[in-house]
Amino acid sequence: MALPTTGRGGCDGRLGAAPPHGADGTRRPLGTFTTEQAFAQFSRNLVPRTNELRVAASRRRDVDASLRAAFSPESPMTYRGMIIIGAAARRIDTSPLEAIDVMAVFRAAEATDHPDRFFQRVVSALGRYERTEVGGFGRALQVRFVLPPHINVAPVLQVDRGEYSLARRDGTFALVDPLRDVAWLDERDRAAGARLRPAIRALRHWNRVDNMALRAPHLEVLVATTFAALPYGHSLADSLHRFFCWAPQHLDVGAESGPGFADYMPPGSPKRNRAIAALNRAEAAAEEALGAEAAGDHEAAITLWHQVLGSAFSRFPE
Repeated sequence: MALPTTGRGGCDGRLGAAPPHGADGTRRPLGTFTTEQAFAQFSRNLVPRTNELRVAASRRRDVDASLRAAFSPESPMTYRGMIIIGAAARRIDTSPLEAIDVMAVFRAAEATDHPDRFFQRVVSALGRYERTEVGGFGRALQVRFVLPPHINVAPVLQVDRGEYSLARRDGTFALVDPLRDVAWLDERDRAAGARLRPAIRALRHWNRVDNMALRAPHLEVLVATTFAALPYGHSLADSLHRFFCWAPQHLDVGAESGPGFADYMPPGSPKRNRAIAALNRAEAAAEEALGAEAAGDHEAAITLWHQVLGSAFSRFPE
């Protein structure tokens, strides 16, 4: 696969910034707060806090109890329980925690139950909450609270072990297997020496800072595919630069791995153009930051990464 080129010679970093070690293996002179230390602090800050997780778990139990009360074991549509899915299940969620995704699993007496009727029964059962419909490929319900984290509930019918029917907006059901998604990411993270999840978490945060140009499932496949084509950088900073360089020319990568990728940003569309512009801006700033870091100017490098990654990437040690 041909690699796009930049002023530094390519996305694979062959002519990019040197690692923070001299030719003899000694470390370069560093300031009091280095780019490496800033990235370590940034990565720690992205991990959801214990209190956030505790609040999310309490709210999840509350929604679960409401569904159990609404759908008794004797009802035609039996509620089987709740399964955590999405970023939380794949261990790539970020702080501040906006929402937790769950599946509410049902077994219906009528296997031919219409998707719209099925979904509306769950909406009605959660009537005591403020709620709004969310979801791209499938229909889900966000149970909202005064402050996040909220709970995104995707009602599904259990089909087989690991497979579920999810209601779609077009009035049909689609088979989904969220556990397969977890296994897919686990396998690639192991192959990457546990470097994939930190990169995805950092890029999920960047995507949110830059107004969600990419859908989260697409972004995860794109990041994983990037580092299947390119080697990881010598640091998280270098890896992010490689992603920003490689991704604009490969936005269709992974379209076969998930529904709707090509549909939501087709070639030439304003959404795709915005995504490419955001990636190009980030790549230019990241390239400049790597050059500053290689020259020993960590203050300039950290300032540039702060511009790319937002306030969570602090310019000062905590």
